Formats: sequence, C-alpha cells, structure tokens
Amino acid sequence: MEWLSPWWSTEEQDSTFHETFEHELQLEVGPGHVVFGIPAKLIGRHDACDDALFELCDGTCRVAVVHLTWAKHEERLPWPRTEIYASLESWADQRMCPEHEDALEQAANYAYTIGNFKEAFAGFSQLWSLGRVSAAKALAEMYLRGEGTTIDAPKAVELLRRAIEAGDGNAAFNLAAIYHSGGHGMPQDLNFSRHFFIVAKRLGCEIDVEPFIK
Repeated sequence: MEWLSPWWSTEEQDSTFHETFEHELQLEVGPGHVVFGIPAKLIGRHDACDDALFELCDGTCRVAVVHLTWAKHEERLPWPRTEIYASLESWADQRMCPEHEDALEQAANYAYTIGNFKEAFAGFSQLWSLGRVSAAKALAEMYLRGEGTTIDAPKAVELLRRAIEAGDGNAAFNLAAIYHSGGHGMPQDLNFSRHFFIVAKRLGCEIDVEPFIK
C-alpha cells in the first residue's frame, strides 16, 4: 500500500521506537476501552498530531487510530480517543486518502493566496484528478482569469458543469453569473442564466439567488 502524507509508515523505525508507542498505549487504556486487552502493533504515524495507527493482533485484520495523550498512566474513558477500522484498506479509504486530499487543498489554497498561481493550479489539477469537486470550481476561476494557465472560458464552463453534475450549488451560481453578465468572452444568455440560478437554489447554494429568478 502507498502511504500518503500526512501519514507515514513506521516500518523503517527501530524496535525502541515501536515499543515506546506500544507501551504507552497499554498504559493509557483501561477496562471498558475498545482496545483494552488486545495486543497491538504500531504501523503508522500522523505527521501533524499525536495520532498513531496500530494493527490489532487479534486475528480480525482491524486497525485502530489512537490519539495518545502521553500521560503515562491509565486515562479516563473515552481517552485515549480511538477509531476502529475493519482493515488497513478501509482505513486508507476512509481516513488517509481524505486527509491527504485535505492537505493538498490547504497547500493549493495557500499557494493561491500568496500569488503562486502555477503551484496552485498544479495542486488544484491534482485534486480534480482525485475527484475533489471544490478543485473544479477553483480551476474554473483560474481559467477565467488566466492565473497559472492561459485564459480558457470554455474550459472553465466545462469544469463548472462537471461540478454541478456532482451536486455543487455554488458552481451553478458561478456559471449562472457568467451567462448573466456575458463576461470572460462568453455570450450573454439570460435563459441559461436563470436556469442555472434555479439549479443553484435547488442544490442548496449558499448565495441568495432569488433576485435573479423572479
């Protein structure tokens, strides 16, 4: 399995490293805790917090993400906070991959904020390839303005339509606004505009669309 940041495999760490985490886990969990009495092996770490990934050695293939407190004594329930996953693969799908995408999006947003548009465009492009709908909206805006790429209004419209198909009401509002103003080299079309404002409302757009559909 490929490990994705901010998670990393502890396979290359020495035995002392593993024993430190495994011993702390046994100290912190008491009767009633979901992993109490279950042998556990450290297999992964989170780069930005005290979350650790343990394989539960009870023949179930389950893994547990445990937020160790490093109190060095038995904690009161529900501490240490623990999430159980049916398998390593389930954990990767439900936890590692979404957190990896979140980290990529934060980095892309930061790059955009400081004006590093090429890096932002590359980051949002990677996110869109992973299916992150918010990245389609960001790329559409960059195509409209020529930020980190060449101006391409039809490509922006295509991306907004894809985001709308995925249920994004704000993308519908953005597309409606383009047709309403006729800007960015796109022809004004008030019928299209009204249609997408209605779609935006139906999809739960955060912006008030009522003035545009009366």
